[in-house]
Amino acid sequence: MNIIGSGLDSFVEQVEKDGIKDLITWHGSQLNLDDYFANSDFYINTSFAEGFSLSILEAMAHGLPIIASRVTGNIDIVKDNVNGFLFELDTPETVIEKIVICKLNRKLYQKISLNNINLIKEYFSVQQMAAKTKSIYMEILNEQ
Repeated sequence: MNIIGSGLDSFVEQVEKDGIKDLITWHGSQLNLDDYFANSDFYINTSFAEGFSLSILEAMAHGLPIIASRVTGNIDIVKDNVNGFLFELDTPETVIEKIVICKLNRKLYQKISLNNINLIKEYFSVQQMAAKTKSIYMEILNEQ
């Protein structure tokens, strides 16, 4: 398993406690995530605070199930058992539990993966975003 990012101390501790440290490769923060997304099974967001996460949307576009902390921003994107899972902060054991559940239930994994691809196409494609942006501009222009 590849882990990318920083600020993962409690997760690292849990991995060591569970004896699965040798199964994980740590990569630190990265700028270009496309190759990592293409070779990943999940996207895990452990933020203590989050805006509207573009990295979650990018992971969804790659069909990755999302496992994210239950904080503002993440809760606006991630719906439990629909396109991923939410967990309470400071519960790294829950993150590992969600990974295991999804890995063992291939049907659930495939459902979530397909849901993410479809959600991106429906709400966040370039065409959708351009249409929404145009609509906002037209609304502003018509108010003047």
